[in-house]
Amino acid sequence: MDTSEQYIKRCDCEEIQGLRPLDKEAETWYLSPRTNVDFGGDSASGSLKSEVTQAEDARFIQGKVYTFGDYEAFGKDYWCDGYESIDPNLFIWLPRQDELQAMFGGYGVRQLTQCFFRFACSINCDELEYTQIFTSMEQLWLAFVMKEKFKKKWNGTEWVSE
Repeated sequence: MDTSEQYIKRCDCEEIQGLRPLDKEAETWYLSPRTNVDFGGDSASGSLKSEVTQAEDARFIQGKVYTFGDYEAFGKDYWCDGYESIDPNLFIWLPRQDELQAMFGGYGVRQLTQCFFRFACSINCDELEYTQIFTSMEQLWLAFVMKEKFKKKWNGTEWVSE
């Protein structure tokens, strides 16, 4: 799983974050906080909720990657790491490769593989040079998702329309 700074930055866009499957059953999620996050509230009553903080000893540090599971007791608006509820809007969802592939529902395995191969191994020199900037399979699949679903390319700092 890619947890690099580049992948975190590339995932932090409305298109990908809008596909975050909040209604899915319990699974492992990879998230990175947009800023330092700690908990406020009353631990005795179990009403801890995530909040932004500047504290360097916060529970969740910006730029690091954490895993979470969906926890129904807090409702679908919160994540849980076992005891505390996590506001998902404070975190950047990092899709795994299988989650990126699942964004192409309706494609068969063979059709999806052929489309991805044409993207990743283009004989067009400009396209081939473009795909070589991605250093992991997650980054390459993310670029494929952005191109095919949203007609966007990475310009070095953000996703822009083609």
